[in-house]
Amino acid sequence: MAPLELAAVFALLAARLGPAAAAAGCAPLIAFVPGQALVSRRIGALRAGTAARTDARARAAAEAVNGALTVKMLAAGDAILRRLFLLRRAEEKPIRKMAAIRVRKGVKFF
Repeated sequence: MAPLELAAVFALLAARLGPAAAAAGCAPLIAFVPGQALVSRRIGALRAGTAARTDARARAAAEAVNGALTVKMLAAGDAILRRLFLLRRAEEKPIRKMAAIRVRKGVKFF
């Protein structure tokens, strides 16, 4: 869809301003495509990593809740909490990276 839109914009600009001005106006749009693709791939990889880590943390929390009586009997609550804390820390890293990328991406438009 985007190439069709770009062709339509180019045609409209060329009709109004001439082909040279239209080319100068559309060149930045075309130039930013590889960068946008790179950022999109990076965000996709970070989302996949975040989802995997979130699943691991949710699974560990569910195990802790399901085995709450056993955890209490064995006095293993601190170990379980440490494990959940470490899983949450690992989950936060890609979330922070994604947030930084979004900020950098948003700064372009400010």
